[in-house]
Amino acid sequence: MKTEIRAVETKKRLPLPAYSILPLVVTVICHTLCYSGSKLINVHFPHHEIHSALDAAIPLVPEWVIVYVGTFFFWMVGLVMIMREDKALCYELFSALVISYAVCFVIFLVYPTTMERPELSGSGYASQLLSVLWQLDTPTNLFPSMHCLLSWLVFRASLRCKKTNTFFKVLSFVASVLIFASVVLVKQHVFVDIIGGVFFAELVLFLAKKLHGENFFYNIEKKLLKKSL
Repeated sequence: MKTEIRAVETKKRLPLPAYSILPLVVTVICHTLCYSGSKLINVHFPHHEIHSALDAAIPLVPEWVIVYVGTFFFWMVGLVMIMREDKALCYELFSALVISYAVCFVIFLVYPTTMERPELSGSGYASQLLSVLWQLDTPTNLFPSMHCLLSWLVFRASLRCKKTNTFFKVLSFVASVLIFASVVLVKQHVFVDIIGGVFFAELVLFLAKKLHGENFFYNIEKKLLKKSL
């Protein structure tokens, strides 16, 4: 009895449920292949610029780099909350993520995009941080914005969480909107990239639901369990 109680207490202390490890590992691999792999392949491909008059009117505001970089914290917290909700939602969200990487990978190869960044002036902390970001992240593979796509997926999945309060869902929406603003205010993307991010987020959610994408992880789980027996 004491052993069972300790097992339950240990389970409660774990930040992530065991079933979330598989989709998390698969997603990290897919993200790396999509983001870095596509850049290695299309480096010599002709790239297209799809900026508009609206983009020319949007100023460069280096301070928004804090929001842009903070996106990774939002993803981390949001995904943890969703993964702890239940296995079904976890598998469905991560299947949508895997599909999104496949879709983006194809787009990055078929229609790679780029943009011309303005000259960065100033010596403040925000300008220095943005300068480092620009050096690390080349202005390629912009459409659709993966920042916007992944943020919208986290928000949409948060709406189905029953173990979290309304505050988390509202916060997810506000965070997504701020991230949308940040990608254009730090000149990482153009406006149409935001539209593309939201559109393809909704598309992959539809595909994941229609194709029962969660079965992808259930099937892998079953095969791993058979091998362990």
